[in-house]
Amino acid sequence: MVADFKLFVRAALVMAACCLTLPAAAQQPDQGREVLYVDLSQAEQIGVIRTLVENGQVAQAQLLLNGSIFDERDYGYQAAYLQAIIYRVTGRLEEASVLLRQILAEQPEFRLVRLELAQVLALMDQTDGAQFHLNILAEAAENAGEREFFEAAIDAVTPDNRLSFSTFLTIAPSTNLNSGAGQRTVVLDFNGLPLNFIVGAEQESGVGVSYGGTAIYAIPMIQDRQLYFAGAAQINDYPNSQFDNQILTGRVGMHFGPPTRRATVELVSDQRWVDGNSFDSGLGARIAGRLSLGDGMRIQGEYSYTDRDFRRNPDQINQNAEVTLHKALSARQGVSFGVLAGTSETLYEAESYDALGFELGAYRGFANGMVLDGSVEFRRRTYRGVSSLVGGIREDDITRLRISALSSRIQFRGVTPRVSLTWTNSSSNDVRYDYEAYGAEFSLTTSF
Repeated sequence: MVADFKLFVRAALVMAACCLTLPAAAQQPDQGREVLYVDLSQAEQIGVIRTLVENGQVAQAQLLLNGSIFDERDYGYQAAYLQAIIYRVTGRLEEASVLLRQILAEQPEFRLVRLELAQVLALMDQTDGAQFHLNILAEAAENAGEREFFEAAIDAVTPDNRLSFSTFLTIAPSTNLNSGAGQRTVVLDFNGLPLNFIVGAEQESGVGVSYGGTAIYAIPMIQDRQLYFAGAAQINDYPNSQFDNQILTGRVGMHFGPPTRRATVELVSDQRWVDGNSFDSGLGARIAGRLSLGDGMRIQGEYSYTDRDFRRNPDQINQNAEVTLHKALSARQGVSFGVLAGTSETLYEAESYDALGFELGAYRGFANGMVLDGSVEFRRRTYRGVSSLVGGIREDDITRLRISALSSRIQFRGVTPRVSLTWTNSSSNDVRYDYEAYGAEFSLTTSF
């Protein structure tokens, strides 16, 4: 696979040099006259070094890079890019990947740099990372020919081994709905009798840790089709062991089409345990799709159906659908808008509901490698039957704000910490679900 990708990228670089966004083009010194290297402009010096690299004279190119200063326009980035190529050619792949990531953190629009990083990651057998960057290039393609080129590159880095693993670790916020708010007693009229209900007295789980992993076995079928089997395990461990839970999930599905124009159909089964006891299980299906529309736009949608079997409560049938439009405003920032709909059906009408909502999202990258992303979600649940506690139809309006941050400059062995803050407001005519909650998460994510 690596040898094939080397040949592919040699051809790719020739094409990319013509069509991909680069820093300002370097100039070659005038032909037909002799001139000292030190007397050349920075643009001309970059041109000399680039020529040496392209001709395989990396030792001479390295000497010139070591003795040169590039502080005009974008020539410093060009020099760093050429240095990364020298690192790759000389087998110093880790140093090449670090340098290329630094360039992209400050100048994410340099697509040839991203293509070089994809090549380096493929040579390091980090195929997920290589495919990640190639997919970004494919979605930002300026025409169909470019997109097909990068889709072919994604196929070229598909690993020979079909089995892959991933893990995750995150701090799990407290499960207490009202974030430990002060207690208050609410008097309800329950069939003509007064009923005192204490709000805020629920037990708290405490801040815990969530960890787990996923294994995927993929089998390529005919062109652009892939059968896969996946298994995942998640453990949520809290100081109050009554809230401990474990989840096992199994999936089998089929991908149709390349990553930028893909449809997925899968069957899903899961089992959950709480405090060591079986709590519920689910069996269902999911249909998802994504389509690149060009000009930095893509649309994706998903529909899921789940039949949940609870050990102590009535069974549920849940259906959810979501359609989201993403728009990259530039290489550093983008926005998204999604529409949500769902239903939950149980034996009791008063516990069955219909839901509608929307979600707005945005992200922004900065030159120092910091990336901020945030979202606001609103969802309204309208229940189908009269609730005896409410004395009518229960309605919940749920608003959730979320912001997270990570920095590509803070990482260890490709792992980057992410900090997320969440605020949730549930406005309900059922006092049990009328609350405000705050949450914070600290997670470790792989840096591609």
